[in-house]
Amino acid sequence: MIISTGTGATGWTSSIVRQRGIEDALPSPADRRLTYMVREPWPSVATGTDINFGFVNEGEEIELVSEMEEGGVIFGDGIESDFLEFNEGQTVKVTIARRTLNLVVPAMTVVAAR
Repeated sequence: MIISTGTGATGWTSSIVRQRGIEDALPSPADRRLTYMVREPWPSVATGTDINFGFVNEGEEIELVSEMEEGGVIFGDGIESDFLEFNEGQTVKVTIARRTLNLVVPAMTVVAAR
């Protein structure tokens, strides 16, 4: 599962959306919502692929339950060595954080013409 903020929606998330032909607009950096997608949706005898892309809005959550006997992990921003184990029976709930990332842009200096 890939879950992305608007700040992160220009990289891997954007590539997946283009590859799958998804036309829904991804969150912008200022949006208070997340997008999620199943990394490799593969239907099997026990699973389907009905829910493989969507959004988490303010006040909502997505709950994931691991079915991996071992080797399941959760990591952020592509830094796989900094992970949490996520094995069979463990649950994680993802919501929108109270604190936001703020982009600081230097002020432009205006020079008056003489």
